[in-house]
Amino acid sequence: MTPSERPAPRYLAHTSLVWRLLFGTVGGPWPERVAEGLVTICPVTHAELRHGLHPGTDPLPLHLALDRAFGSVPLRHFDKQPEAADVGKRLRALGVGQPPSLMDIVTALTARDHGLTLVHTIDRFDSINRVCPDISLIKVQAARPPRPEPSRDTNRRRGFLRSLLDD
Repeated sequence: MTPSERPAPRYLAHTSLVWRLLFGTVGGPWPERVAEGLVTICPVTHAELRHGLHPGTDPLPLHLALDRAFGSVPLRHFDKQPEAADVGKRLRALGVGQPPSLMDIVTALTARDHGLTLVHTIDRFDSINRVCPDISLIKVQAARPPRPEPSRDTNRRRGFLRSLLDD
């Protein structure tokens, strides 16, 4: 879908949702909403997925495929890190044991800044609404993707994207 054909997005997909969409463990309506152009991602998701590539692998094909499937919204202000750090401090002050990471909080703030609902699959986000009730969240129940088999050459597991892009 080209940018001109894409409707205005309504949802921002967290990396946890994108992983599960890639492996088909997320049921409806999310694959359909992605196909309709209603789900987008941000640079944090691009970066986290890029981390799963083999060193030396050209990330451009992955980024182009992600942009075709999801489109992308910019981080409205990359200076959100101080605000994100403040959210993390407030969560810890409330006694939240394992708060979302700084980048997860930046992703949630990006969704808020664009008027999008953050769609995720992990429990850590449930605590964000305790200190940021203006961030709209949807938690999707989805099975974890299967673990890749160890590489015969190194006996180490390859990342999911590595498996997809290497084969």
